[in-house]
Amino acid sequence: MLLSELTGLKIFRDPEIEYVTNNSKDASEKTVFVCIHGANSDGHDYIQNAYENGCRVFVCEKDAHIPALPSDAYVIVRSNTRRALAEMSDKIYGSPSKKLRLIAVTGTKGKTSVAFCVNSILKAAGKRTALFGTVGIYIGERYIPSANTTPDSTVLHKYLAESVKEGVEFAVMEVSSQALMQERVYGLNFDASVYTNLSPDHISPLEHKDFDDYRLCKSKLMESSELCIINADDENAGFMAERAKGRVVTVSEKASADYRIAHARYAGDVIMRMLFELSGKKLSAPSPGKFSVMNAAEAAAVCLELGIDEDCVRKGLENAVIPGRFEFVNAYNGAAAVIDYAHNGLSLRSALTVLREYMKETDSNGRLITLFGSIGCRAQKRRAEMAKTAAELSDFIIITSDNPDKENPDDIINEIERGLPSGFSDYVKITDRAEAVRFAAGMLKKGDVLLLAGKGHEKYQLINGIKVPFCEKELLTEALASQPTA
Repeated sequence: MLLSELTGLKIFRDPEIEYVTNNSKDASEKTVFVCIHGANSDGHDYIQNAYENGCRVFVCEKDAHIPALPSDAYVIVRSNTRRALAEMSDKIYGSPSKKLRLIAVTGTKGKTSVAFCVNSILKAAGKRTALFGTVGIYIGERYIPSANTTPDSTVLHKYLAESVKEGVEFAVMEVSSQALMQERVYGLNFDASVYTNLSPDHISPLEHKDFDDYRLCKSKLMESSELCIINADDENAGFMAERAKGRVVTVSEKASADYRIAHARYAGDVIMRMLFELSGKKLSAPSPGKFSVMNAAEAAAVCLELGIDEDCVRKGLENAVIPGRFEFVNAYNGAAAVIDYAHNGLSLRSALTVLREYMKETDSNGRLITLFGSIGCRAQKRRAEMAKTAAELSDFIIITSDNPDKENPDDIINEIERGLPSGFSDYVKITDRAEAVRFAAGMLKKGDVLLLAGKGHEKYQLINGIKVPFCEKELLTEALASQPTA
């Protein structure tokens, strides 16, 4: 593609462009380097690096410091380079989103669960799908690891284009508040979006300045969707509905709505599933708890609204598997363990409440043991919230590491400890998470339930900016297998 075609500008000595990037290491001949001002670095500081790598076309932000370059360089100025990156990425890959039906999911909790349920339903209907989210990218059955819940626009459009080539019809996408704030999905028009819920999270100097900013960023998705499925039981539902440009469809367990949830109950001795009715349709949720029912109900609602047959919706929910979301692992001696991605106070409360309900339903006299930590370098408010929640709902706590990154893990653990209620003493601190998992496995007795919170599907620990391989499920399975049986 010629630069003039990519930018819409008249260009002297119009060069051919093959790739657009915001990483100077990837810049080369026939590349456009888009300078992005990020939280930790400024792309404008790397213009010289990109030039030395062979790049000759630069998109810079107005009022940014732009170093002097030789006369063979093109410098294009834009008021918003993040938007420019999204627009150029779309063009260079042939506007793939226009050839797909896009379904977005946003909210503080439940994005991954809803996305996987929708994907499973569409597959049950015989549709070829792609899924973009926290767990990674799936194009059909092909898996591609992804660093972000919603990839940068260059990566996003690349894999949307690959989806088109592989015959995909529907692309299901988790859309984070950061993605909306950073214009990663700018220019995309979604056939449908799902709003799950909202609670204070991702509020820090490197993320959102306050809850109002967080909420406003989430609502941007409602403005670019033809159909908005909204959890009417969430206190911010009205705010989202007011900003919706397309048709609004509500789902509720508490009040009248377009889709009404009723008769939610545990599915007998199958602890990973709940049964419920959605406007008279008998369906199931792939894990226990009311939040799981709402996630499944919203997934069903969006698919029904898009014309998917009721039988396919039922079958898709029955077959849905959600990695790292309430994954049950049978332990020895009649105990059980659960791996879940709960990584803030509210999601931890939801998980522990469900496990308490399960233990009551099964007349368990065991202990509820919680192992958790908190991410380093950001979201510091989570630490006290998680400590308070864990102490309130657990019988014993193991405080450990969870992606400490460049922050001292012991400092994080000590801050969590300070958040525990005065007088609470049923806990231990173990810095090494692998050691903590083995310790937890070794203390399980009949009737106990162990929740390993925070890692979920992740296959790494983030330490000093490096992703060190770490699979909690594999580690737990090995630790349990090594325990003596009664």
